[in-house]
Amino acid sequence: MPHAIIDKDLARFLADMRDKHDAKHEQNDRALSALFYLAGIKKARHGVDVVEMSDQEKKALIIAMNHFRVIVSLFPERLTLLV
Repeated sequence: MPHAIIDKDLARFLADMRDKHDAKHEQNDRALSALFYLAGIKKARHGVDVVEMSDQEKKALIIAMNHFRVIVSLFPERLTLLV
């Protein structure tokens, strides 16, 4: 896949996750921080735009996103919160 398409998709994803008007912004921010952490990207770099990310950071983020996808697929199908 060409870099321009990857950059565009990552930019859209990051914009959606960082949208302060989203009702789930706080949860999205925590999830995004977890992805950056899993990717091994230093906290000081968590707020950068895709165009400012190195190719290595983009690759690490994509690997982390794919890892997250696999982890979520392993979640039990029926989880309920007992209160």
